[in-house]
Amino acid sequence: MTISALGAATAGSTGTRDGAALAADFDGFLKLLTTQLQTQDPLSPMDAEQFTNQLVQFAGVEQAIRTNSQLESLVSLMQLTQHTAALQYVGATVELDTARVHLPRGGEAGIAYTLGAPARAVAIEIVDAEGLVVRRLAGPAGEGPQQIGWNGVDDERRGRPAGTYEVRIEAVDAAGRPVPVHQTSTGVVDALLQTEDGLTLSIDGRSHPLDAVRAIRPSA
Repeated sequence: MTISALGAATAGSTGTRDGAALAADFDGFLKLLTTQLQTQDPLSPMDAEQFTNQLVQFAGVEQAIRTNSQLESLVSLMQLTQHTAALQYVGATVELDTARVHLPRGGEAGIAYTLGAPARAVAIEIVDAEGLVVRRLAGPAGEGPQQIGWNGVDDERRGRPAGTYEVRIEAVDAAGRPVPVHQTSTGVVDALLQTEDGLTLSIDGRSHPLDAVRAIRPSA
């Protein structure tokens, strides 16, 4: 069970750089104003309106620094909350919106789909990375969610290597008409990862976005 802190660190470093830039501007403005007050002609002091405007700018820069710091803290808190909520996925079996399945080494690939109506027959084809159909299966034909496993053995009774495979599913009713099929796959979440695209789930060693999760089943 691991959670990558890359995203939090990146956000923190970005906020720190922005805060440092604002702080530098603030210090520079303060030095400039102080120098201006020290070197002004006592017989011709700075105009009150001009001085007031500079103080307003001074206060604006100070407020910007404080706001940036508060926003940085808020972002960090939101990221922590998101990571904590996502912990429920680790170790759980999830169902993903995808037409691909991962065959683990020595394990079984979980194929899931939903039929929009009862079917007479459901034909499943498993396709390798080269586009070759390596296994043909007959799936459950009842209306609603269905599941079937593939143990990695092809039509020639040979074991296929671990990896990702495409799944094609076609279903027809008693009259031979197509039945709507919504394809998914199942897998176990082994980690949470922070990537450039945001928080993702590592499922059987592959990264998937959170919004691809259709269902979650807690571990026993």
